[in-house]
Amino acid sequence: MTSVSVLQNTIFLRNLTLISGALIGVYLIYKNYYSFTIKNTLPLLTLALLFLWVLLHYFFFSGDPVAQFKELSSVWKRVFLSFLFAIGLGLSISGASKANKILIGLGFAATVIVFYFRQIFAVLGLGTYSPFFMLNYFEPSTPAYIPKYYLSIFIIPFIALSYRYMADLIIFKNKYRTTLFVITCLALVASLNIFYAVQNKNGILYFLLISMGFLCYVIKNRISKSSPKTYLMIFSLLIFLTPFVYLHIKSQSTWSSFIGDSKAALDFKNNNHWKDVESIVSLPMNDDGQTVSGTTYARVAWAVKGSELIIKYPLGYGLVINSFGPLAKKEWPDSRLTHSHSGWIDLGLALGIPGLALILYALISTTIICYRKSSFFARAGVWVLISTALVFISAEVAERILLDYLIFLIAFFAAVSINSD
Repeated sequence: MTSVSVLQNTIFLRNLTLISGALIGVYLIYKNYYSFTIKNTLPLLTLALLFLWVLLHYFFFSGDPVAQFKELSSVWKRVFLSFLFAIGLGLSISGASKANKILIGLGFAATVIVFYFRQIFAVLGLGTYSPFFMLNYFEPSTPAYIPKYYLSIFIIPFIALSYRYMADLIIFKNKYRTTLFVITCLALVASLNIFYAVQNKNGILYFLLISMGFLCYVIKNRISKSSPKTYLMIFSLLIFLTPFVYLHIKSQSTWSSFIGDSKAALDFKNNNHWKDVESIVSLPMNDDGQTVSGTTYARVAWAVKGSELIIKYPLGYGLVINSFGPLAKKEWPDSRLTHSHSGWIDLGLALGIPGLALILYALISTTIICYRKSSFFARAGVWVLISTALVFISAEVAERILLDYLIFLIAFFAAVSINSD
C-alpha cells in the first residue's frame, strides 16, 4: 500500500489499510511473543527507541514545537502504524502460503504495475475521468505529478528483490527456471524503462550498482559450476539492459562533467550560489569553462553544508519535512533552502545524531541478521535494505510517506528474520 499511496484519491484507502494492518500486527505480535528474544528483536527495539527519542526531542529540544507537533500527529503517526503493520506482515511470512508470498512480491512491484496500467489508461483516454488514471510522471507544474525520486525509492527495492530471486534461480534447481528467469528479466527491463522514460539519473545509477552486485554474487557463488544455459540467460539479460543504459548516458551530459561540477560546488570561497540555487540567473563555471549542472552543483554543496550543520547541531531541529532550511538560515541569513536532497542528511538534521544513529543501527543490524538466515525473504532483506540505504544517499526521504517506507522495510525484514528458519 505504501508504494501506491503517492497517487491521488488514495488517502482513505491508505489510512484504512494502515490502521487495519497495524491492528492485525498487534495481534500477531501477541500471538508470536514466545519467538521474541533480546537478540532477535534488537532492531525492532531500536526502532521503538526511535519513537521515544522523537517524543523526547519534541518536549526538550524542538526547534519549532508547533510544526513538530503537526508532524507528530501526521508523519510520525503514519510511521508508527507502518511499523506495527510491518512487524505483523513479517511475522506472518514463515507460515504464509505460496500464493500469499507471491502477493507480497507483487506488493513490492506495485509502483511498476501502476505505472504501466496508467500508461494503458492514458492510451485509452481514461485520464480525463479521474486523477488516479492520469499519467503524469513528466510535468512537475501540472496536476497529478509524481516526482522522480518517489519512483527511485519504491522501485529500487523491487529491483533488488528481483535480482535476489534471479540469483536463486541460477544457483538452485527449479522446474520452471527458464520461464521464471524470463519473467524476472522482463520485470527488470520494465523497471529500468521507467527510469529511462522519466530521465531518472539516480534510478539508473543505482540500478547499475545493483546489477553489478548481482553479477559479482553469481560469479562468486555459482558461475564456475554453471551450465551453458545459465551463461546464456545472464548474457541475454545484459543484452536486454544495455540499450537503455547506453541511450540514457548518451542523453545526459551531466555525467561527463560530474567531477568538474563537483569541484565548483566545493569551491565555497568563490561560489555561494548554493544558498539559493533555485532562483539564480547564472551558475558558476567549471574548470572546462562550461556552466555547471545545477543539479550536481547544488546536491554536492548541500551535502557538505548539511553535514556541517549536523555536526554543529547534533540534537537536530526536529522537523522531518524541512530542518535544513531553518538551520541554514541560522548560519547563513541570506540562504533560501529546504531539503539537502540527501535522505540521510535530512534525517540527521531533523532527528540529530541520536535519531540518525538509531535508524542506521536498526538497518545495519537487520541486514546482518538477515544475512545469517536461509529463507528467501530473509536473504532478500540483505539486498533490499542495502539498496534502499544507497537510494537514500541522494533521495529526499524527508517527504510525506517516504520515511514510512524506510521504517516499514526495516521493521518488515527484522520481523521476517525472527522466525524465518
